[in-house]
Amino acid sequence: PRTSNPTGRGSKKRPLSKRGRIAIAAVLVAVLAVPLVSILILYAILSSFDYDSLKTTIEQSVEAVTGRELSMSGDIEIDLGLTPRILVENVRFQNASWGSRSEMATFKRFELEVAVIPLFSRSLVVKRLILVEPDILIETDGAGRSNLDFLNEMRAEEPERSPTPDGGEPFAMTFKKVEIENGRLTYRDGASRKTYTFALDKLEVSSDGSRGPIKMELEGAYNGKPFEMDGTVGPLTAIGDPEEPWRLSVYAEVAGAVINLDGVVRDVQGAKGIDLNVTAEGGSIADIGEFADISGVPDVGPYRFAARVTDPADGVFRFSRMTAALGDSNLAGSVEIGRADERPWLKATLTSQKLDLRPFMSAEDDRSEEAVDDTAPATRVFPNDPLPLDALSAHDAEVSIRARQVLLPRWALDDVGADVSLQDGTLVAEQVKTRIGGGSLVSRLELKRMGDDADPSLDLSLELKIERLDIGLMLEKLDIRDRAEGELDADIKLNARGASVAELMAGLNGTTMVTGGGRVKNKYIELLGGNLSAGIFRLINPLRREAGYTEINCFVSRFDITDGVAHSAALVADTEGMTVFGEGEINLKTEELDMGLKPSPKKGLAAQPGISLGVSELLKPFRLRGTLSEPKLALDPTLSPVSLGKSVLGIAGAGSEGLLSGLLGRRADEDPCAAAIAAATGATPISTPAKSAPEKVDAATAQEQPPEQQLAPRPIDNARRRLKKLLGR
Repeated sequence: PRTSNPTGRGSKKRPLSKRGRIAIAAVLVAVLAVPLVSILILYAILSSFDYDSLKTTIEQSVEAVTGRELSMSGDIEIDLGLTPRILVENVRFQNASWGSRSEMATFKRFELEVAVIPLFSRSLVVKRLILVEPDILIETDGAGRSNLDFLNEMRAEEPERSPTPDGGEPFAMTFKKVEIENGRLTYRDGASRKTYTFALDKLEVSSDGSRGPIKMELEGAYNGKPFEMDGTVGPLTAIGDPEEPWRLSVYAEVAGAVINLDGVVRDVQGAKGIDLNVTAEGGSIADIGEFADISGVPDVGPYRFAARVTDPADGVFRFSRMTAALGDSNLAGSVEIGRADERPWLKATLTSQKLDLRPFMSAEDDRSEEAVDDTAPATRVFPNDPLPLDALSAHDAEVSIRARQVLLPRWALDDVGADVSLQDGTLVAEQVKTRIGGGSLVSRLELKRMGDDADPSLDLSLELKIERLDIGLMLEKLDIRDRAEGELDADIKLNARGASVAELMAGLNGTTMVTGGGRVKNKYIELLGGNLSAGIFRLINPLRREAGYTEINCFVSRFDITDGVAHSAALVADTEGMTVFGEGEINLKTEELDMGLKPSPKKGLAAQPGISLGVSELLKPFRLRGTLSEPKLALDPTLSPVSLGKSVLGIAGAGSEGLLSGLLGRRADEDPCAAAIAAATGATPISTPAKSAPEKVDAATAQEQPPEQQLAPRPIDNARRRLKKLLGR
């Protein structure tokens, strides 16, 4: 009997039966054959597909989605492979009906790599779209409408589509990746009528679908200057949907600048719902100017800008948390720009540690290297070109600025504070206060547009007071050395009306009073050239000592201006060896000069070494004539000391001949500037000793004062005190 072996251990395997081997082989053949047969069937279908009909389907699908016609005049070519490729030449996409040209875009050729399987469900999934030599126009009309408005039709999940000729539904379209080769993009602003054209050497855009983010990489050029950009934007449907946030994260390199944008725009076409963080930095703004085809932008060093950009109201853009640095200058604060009202407006609150505006402001030629060309034709100092008065009424503004230091071509200002408003054609700069050269400056300026558009004019009013301006200290802050030193006071009140600078000066009214003292380097007097510099030296410094400077003990000038004619009420300059008195007029209408200058040598000057002229020669008066642009100084034998005294000092009320003779025969320690101030004001002249005893001050005050302020007052100090008393200060 057989013994059972339930586990089967130790038994031999039986060989597979013939029927089993056939079954397994059949399964393997089926597994391998099905894909092969499917591919063969697919190629058979694709080979027999009516691609001209597909071209019509694509054209109709695009029009159904966008509302614009797509024209493909060339035949469709097929490159069969695992991913079929369709090539179409001469493609045109219709522009908006109001557009500046009939096509929004034209393409020499485009290529589509199509996913096969979706074709059977009437879906056209473009895995890759290559646009060769596209010419794309993006534009707006005068009302701000964009020719991209067709994107509004792409917001719906299932856009309406018109049926195909056979009654079926057109293909649904999806783009995965778009590439551009050697393209051109033009943007035309319908409001400003400005056009900007960009070369698109390479552009790659990819997305997972119409509602997915769009990744892009761009290489191109503007005005022949290259730029690069990459980042993520989108989704595409959000461009036309003001309720769907459009994310923006872009990095760009343009003209040596690195720019980053990060944030959200809710309404792209309406430019609303903006909340972006913007940063930009680079080596030179001159490169940016060259890139944008703007000439004359100075190279002042590296720059950086950062701000949060929002639009808190319709037509209003705000730059908050703003910081900017340019070279050694910096600025911080907030700015709002509005465009919704009748006139654009600006509001700004700004602070700065240093603002060096010299590179951006033209300065007159200081003629420090070459003398005046006496043969050059004379020109007017005050131009007659119409002032840009439309700018006053075209915008409104409110600006408040506080700056630790502001540098201008001829001024160095410290602790600047100013509030400027521009409203309805009137600009007012008030609360303008600053320290200047260790002294102070207070000013108020008002400019008002008058008249109608056919005959506009400007009404100007200016008040300016300067006290104890240290000229040398101020010039040192401007890196200007060895030119002039001294102190200056000024009190200026002017008003005028006109449509040009020449007209303003022709109708000028007011007064100017300037007092000062110090020294000026002789080489800058010599640069005046010819007889002018020689005459000035003979008037104020006939010795021309080797020190190279002309010491000016004091200078007093007052001009009363009526209808463009400035008449000297007082004009005195006192130097080491001479005192010069002047009188006359400056006609600001014609720019003609007519000034008499009478020198008065100090005792013993004629006996000094190096003086070849006698007292009678040194007493000869001069006449300054010519024009402001071409002054001429020459001896005037017709002018006598007596007649000059009547004109200059007669208003002092003490008898011109007696006063003049007293001044000409004064003691060496007397101060002629005090008499000049008295002459200008009608007060009795007082001669003040030039070397008076020091004023008594307490110990605490003396310790706080710099050493130079603890010395005995100079002649100009005495004159200044009288001037302050005269001005009520």
